[in-house]
Amino acid sequence: QRGIVVSSGLIAGGAIAGIFVAIFQIFGISFLNEKYLATEISRIWALVALIVLCLFVVFFSTKRSKT
Repeated sequence: QRGIVVSSGLIAGGAIAGIFVAIFQIFGISFLNEKYLATEISRIWALVALIVLCLFVVFFSTKRSKT
């Protein structure tokens, strides 16, 4: 049950972020840094963020409650 709640929250957060990105696109606001995205370190940080997110979901959803 906890994993479903965590995953639903992540999906809802992604949807809200998508709405903000769409609004920024409508007004022509861009936070994209093309030079940084072309570097290898940006891919490494993206992989680290993905691993941390996966570990959070696994550990939080499998954590036993105190009751």
